Amino acid sequence: MKKSITLMGMSGVGKTTLSCKLPKKKWFHYSGDYRIASHYLRDEISDFLKKEAMKSPLIAGLLRTDSIYIGSNLSIDNLASISAYIGKLGNTAQGGLDIATFLTRQRQHHKAEVAACYDIGYFKKRAEALYGYDYFLHDAGGSICELNDDDVIAYIAKETQFVYLHADDDLTETITQRSLDNPKPLYYNEVFLIKQLNKYKDIYNIDDVNHIIPDDFFRFIIPKLIEHRRSRYLTIAERYGKV
Repeated sequence: MKKSITLMGMSGVGKTTLSCKLPKKKWFHYSGDYRIASHYLRDEISDFLKKEAMKSPLIAGLLRTDSIYIGSNLSIDNLASISAYIGKLGNTAQGGLDIATFLTRQRQHHKAEVAACYDIGYFKKRAEALYGYDYFLHDAGGSICELNDDDVIAYIAKETQFVYLHADDDLTETITQRSLDNPKPLYYNEVFLIKQLNKYKDIYNIDDVNHIIPDDFFRFIIPKLIEHRRSRYLTIAERYGKV
């Protein structure tokens, strides 16, 4: 009997942790976030890391003479480099991004996530043909419900069965802290993001994104993001999968 599933739920709810606990000899683990980082945004992340390294005159000199190599040490459970690239909105001196740069990288992430979803069938076939796997797990990014693309969701449902991991209210603080301690790339629906940004600026009387402390805005928006996504996850789960 063959089995293919897509684990769906908020970033930090435990999809990757659960995926990694499944028997590796039986289950092929396809991480959408890892595919995005290692393939679709590989060059963007590499250029970003090199630009950061070039800020040091010593490192810049070594890079120009090909004396050292700067690259990501990516793994399914270590996506720090893409998280750093996607970044957080806020004060640039505190590691944040201006709104234009942040939105550009958000749009890049969206395009890459759609492409990574369409790779599911390809990796299913490879997993079976090369390694003999009958069980395939798609560890989906938390923003799969934000793609606003019925075709890609229908494609995923054709290739796999959706299983939704629900985050209760009492997990909100835990998920927020997990996301701060072990950042994963977060994509926001742009309309939702701008709405929440404007609310934050009104509440705290801020007129410039560069005056925002990145982690403070992150703590503000994550509980609202969890609530925003619940109905979207449920719509997909009720139509195609199991809750």
